Amino acid sequence: MFPGHRLEEMTNGQGTPEILRWNQMSYLDAGFNTQWPDRRPDEFRGKGIRLLTLKRAAEITKGRLLLLTFFDPNATYVQEVVTLINSLDLGERVIIRSPFTKFVREMKKIEPLWLYGSDSPGISRAMIFDNLRIETLISFQEDVIVSPMSMNNSLVFTPTLTLEIQRQKKSLILELEDDPFSNNFFPEWIEGALKGVLTSRPNWALKKFRPAAP
Repeated sequence: MFPGHRLEEMTNGQGTPEILRWNQMSYLDAGFNTQWPDRRPDEFRGKGIRLLTLKRAAEITKGRLLLLTFFDPNATYVQEVVTLINSLDLGERVIIRSPFTKFVREMKKIEPLWLYGSDSPGISRAMIFDNLRIETLISFQEDVIVSPMSMNNSLVFTPTLTLEIQRQKKSLILELEDDPFSNNFFPEWIEGALKGVLTSRPNWALKKFRPAAP
């Protein structure tokens, strides 16, 4: 599993993950380019950290949902992905998303009952209609809204948009990696719709979103 669009985002490789076979990717240094805010850039470099297979990721996250993002504009690997997920019996544990609508559309034809997450264009359209006060045109086709709290230094979720997510019975998961708003400001109107957060700083997230025990 590779949590990014390009290999150099975290490894000592170059280009997109699709250019390599797994037996080549498995030798990459997955700690080569650590970008966590509270870590030194070279803290994990050369420590033998390797990329995870989907099977291994499923084993170490038992009972939790897996958010899988696919960068496959031509939907070339849809059937292979479905076969792999089914071979591991993960259908009820995955949220599928892709910035390419063709990939999601083709996967829905095969597995229509899986959970599907939002893409950036879908969020942008909702923001535009929300800004224009046209709530009737805000329609989320996805089961789960996965989004940063801000885009282009603007807060994504107004009270109106958040209420619309709840009215449509959608779940909201926030991507809070280096989001400038999440560090200093968290709107109370989001809390009712929020089902989870994505972050590489779990200790920070627990302190921020889980109330302390009495």
